[in-house]
Amino acid sequence: GDIQRLFGDPNNYPDSARDAGAQGSVAAALAIGADGKVTSCNVTQSSGNKDLDNQTCRISLSRIRMTPAKDDNGANIASNFTLRVRWQLPQE
Repeated sequence: GDIQRLFGDPNNYPDSARDAGAQGSVAAALAIGADGKVTSCNVTQSSGNKDLDNQTCRISLSRIRMTPAKDDNGANIASNFTLRVRWQLPQE
């Protein structure tokens, strides 16, 4: 599915970031386990707002599921993924 939709829901926008008028792009390095779940998230490019950066990892760790990478024998293996998220204030 479209990962960006997880971040586009206005309910996922941190209240403190909304109140501050914060927007921006976040890049994060995700480690994906052999089961397709995100096992770690490290922000590699900040949006300039700590709450948006933290929310990116919080959502990634709790909601993102990916199709696992495969080795040459077709077995699931751990992998890495670079996530880019654009946080934009919801239109009111």
